[in-house]
Amino acid sequence: MVVWEKEPLGSCHLDLDAWVKGSKCRDIVFGSRKDIVIQSSEQSYCVYQPHKKLVFDNVDLSGYLNVAQAMHSVDAYNCGIVRINSQKLKDQWLETYWKITRELDRKQPAGLHDKYTIPDLISEQWVIFQLCRQNGYRVECICDGFYDDKKARDIGYTHLISEQKYEVDDELRKILRKLTNRDSFSTASADQWRW
Repeated sequence: MVVWEKEPLGSCHLDLDAWVKGSKCRDIVFGSRKDIVIQSSEQSYCVYQPHKKLVFDNVDLSGYLNVAQAMHSVDAYNCGIVRINSQKLKDQWLETYWKITRELDRKQPAGLHDKYTIPDLISEQWVIFQLCRQNGYRVECICDGFYDDKKARDIGYTHLISEQKYEVDDELRKILRKLTNRDSFSTASADQWRW
């Protein structure tokens, strides 16, 4: 998300465990005039659980999202590939992402880092779905679904699915906490982000 703040509109993010082979995928992604191009929709498990209420009880989202509308929704977008063509959506996503990530990091609700309940899955994938749905943004999904890979094969796109990505090393967690506690990301120089 730090990179999204620096990159110009229309840039394309590709996860390190995702690959594009051939021109079909590229042409879909860069040929789309929709507000956002995203890999696919999926369920973001554990975003809302009645006994935890992880997002809604611990973070004030008023002014960012309509919480009542999103309350029981576990729908999310898989961000293996993302291209944003709307400055308004990009700004809303960044603002909401940092709001949630900082609040969750500060309050540390029970179960926060349990497998699928890492802040990025909530702040990144669940939020972008809610923002698009609530504000009527036009979305292009390059895959039919997270587990249906026929369209992905047809266009030459592959994204690994691995449980290991949820096992965060202690040193990486310290870096993530340091990043989420910064006051200003937009004014930081590039040298400050060299680890």
